[in-house]
Amino acid sequence: MNGSRTQTPEDALAKVPERVRELLITGAGNPLCAQKAAIALCRGATKRAFLNNRDLPNAAAKLLRGLSEVAQTTSFDPVEVMKWGLAAIASIAILAPNRVRDSVRRRIDEIFEEKHGGRRTDSKWDETLLIAFAKRPR
Repeated sequence: MNGSRTQTPEDALAKVPERVRELLITGAGNPLCAQKAAIALCRGATKRAFLNNRDLPNAAAKLLRGLSEVAQTTSFDPVEVMKWGLAAIASIAILAPNRVRDSVRRRIDEIFEEKHGGRRTDSKWDETLLIAFAKRPR
């Protein structure tokens, strides 16, 4: 054995914002490609947390906070980058029970309010949340 340990879902999640930052810096010439790759990275980390029965609301919060901080060091709009993370989170959260999805939505609202001083001024963000976290039929 080489002494390396298996990476936990938390370890993987913690590394995503930095990997996204690298993508945003190297992909600045092709924003659509950077966006797709960022969403794929976020989706993978969120999926791993979900499949390993981790706390999905806290995983979503950590991911979005990290993305917001990282985006501020690039030429990309932090809210847009957070929306990419939201799209990835929503694509996995839809698989969770409604109570878990509701908890994820509340944590995301808290992050948005924290980042924007409690002001709800971005109608596109609200629309994205509504679409991403609509109740699924039973």
